Amino acid sequence: MSTKSEKTGSRKSGGSLIAALMLICAMVTSTLVAQNVARANVIQVKYTGYKPTGVFETELRYFYEVSGVRSYLENMEKQLLEQFKKTLLSQYPDDRKQVDKMVDILSEESLSLDDVIKAYMPVYKKYYTIEELQELNKFYSTDLMQSMVKKNPSIAQELAPIQMELLTDHAEKLKKRLTQALE
Repeated sequence: MSTKSEKTGSRKSGGSLIAALMLICAMVTSTLVAQNVARANVIQVKYTGYKPTGVFETELRYFYEVSGVRSYLENMEKQLLEQFKKTLLSQYPDDRKQVDKMVDILSEESLSLDDVIKAYMPVYKKYYTIEELQELNKFYSTDLMQSMVKKNPSIAQELAPIQMELLTDHAEKLKKRLTQALE
């Protein structure tokens, strides 16, 4: 037969067990509610034209395309060649044929995107999993991101003279200050 103190102890441990179970249920319920709230706040966006391949290099190539990196690199190279040509012509105005030939050769011998991607791939693999790259590709494949990618070259072109003016003004101020400091 159990004594009164054993029954009381048993009730206490049973009560503690029930309290612990209620606490666990409350915690699980609050976690599930929080997850549902979080899911309700997630924006669902459709992406178009992208089908994950599972091949890192293919995903990286697609990323360069869909994010606008490829066109950015091509435009940057074109602008650098134009600026180089302009600089050479200002220094050697009588040698236009040679300058044109030199710029043509530089253009023909420029790095290909294949070479760039192959050289960069180990760095991307170090910092991104294929799953992360696929998520980026999905993100950049949305209408909103494609709109941004299409507008960025025009924005960059309009900002270039402003940026040059800012840098020139800053260089002038810096030159004056350095000259004064070194006198």
